[in-house]
Amino acid sequence: MTKHDDKPEAITEEQKGGGTQEASADADEESPSLDVVYHEVKERLDVQLKQIDSLDGKTGSLLFMSSVVLGIGATAQALLLGLQGSLVVTLFFSIPIVFYSLAMFFALRSWVVRPYFRDPEPRPLRDYYLTRESQFTMRRLLAHFISCYEWNTTVIKKKVRELRFSMRFFLAEVITLATVLVIRPWFVS
Repeated sequence: MTKHDDKPEAITEEQKGGGTQEASADADEESPSLDVVYHEVKERLDVQLKQIDSLDGKTGSLLFMSSVVLGIGATAQALLLGLQGSLVVTLFFSIPIVFYSLAMFFALRSWVVRPYFRDPEPRPLRDYYLTRESQFTMRRLLAHFISCYEWNTTVIKKKVRELRFSMRFFLAEVITLATVLVIRPWFVS
């Protein structure tokens, strides 16, 4: 049985007249475990928030690289075509532009600030819990950290999914742009 399962039994014993000494002894026994759980959950939440920041950094890099690749491709296309324009090559060059647009769309969706939580806020924490017992405060904070962790997990999954779509479209952009630049001589008359 976990400590969570033991807690209702301690309350039941107290209600039956088992005495407050047994209840306080149970609370003292919970303290070391509560400290460990609290710090572990807090550490996982910190790691999760760093992961969100890392995903945002990767998204920013992808936005930058995708734009650079398209810019280099457009410059190369303009230099290679010169003043002679070919409708077929222009149409082929629109394919990487479509992939670029899709990569930008999903990267920006991933980068958009979604509400993820780094709570509790300092002022309410002070106002509500300053005079409470530390065990009570730690239990409340632990419950809040777990809620934040669960909420942030869904936000991270959405960010990762959209970043993966964006990365696939970026790779398609690079491949199609290279292909267009390589096959261009055969279509220029």
